[in-house]
Amino acid sequence: MSRRIMSGALCLSVILLWSLIGFSEQAENQASTFLSEPSGGFKYMIPEGWTIAEFPGAKFKISHGVPLSGFAPNIYIVDEAFDGSVEDYVTACLELAEKSIQGFKVLEKMPFNTDSGIKGTKLVFESKSVEKQLTQAQYYLKGIKGKMLVITCSVLSEDRPKFADIFDTAMKTFQIIDTPR
Repeated sequence: MSRRIMSGALCLSVILLWSLIGFSEQAENQASTFLSEPSGGFKYMIPEGWTIAEFPGAKFKISHGVPLSGFAPNIYIVDEAFDGSVEDYVTACLELAEKSIQGFKVLEKMPFNTDSGIKGTKLVFESKSVEKQLTQAQYYLKGIKGKMLVITCSVLSEDRPKFADIFDTAMKTFQIIDTPR
């Protein structure tokens, strides 16, 4: 049971973090179109025209686009030790989100596979925070060393049609990479 509570708390913190901010600070220049995080054991191709940035308190770098209506579309990744299945993790996240997030509404839940063969789950939902209606796509994938990866792609709900394919295209490029030993 504690495994479910921890994973649900992680999902809630990711949802709330990106619901409260519109990233607009100057980012570092990107060296390539891939965001690579060797310590997390992953990499993915960021959307064209986006930048990679450090974000205070985040373990991994984020990628983000140009702010629209005061909110920058972004991709944020967290990992958590979890020995269960992807489906168990998603279930725990949904249970907590349905009880805790204002305006939470699931729009889609489906299997998702990357081009490199990683199998996971995609969850798309709406929520409301600080007077902004957000749509977030979360991709749940097994990572390295018993970790669950939660990739959260956030955009204002009004901009969802412009970004749904952009997020899927970026996540299709997601790869697990060898980590330093």
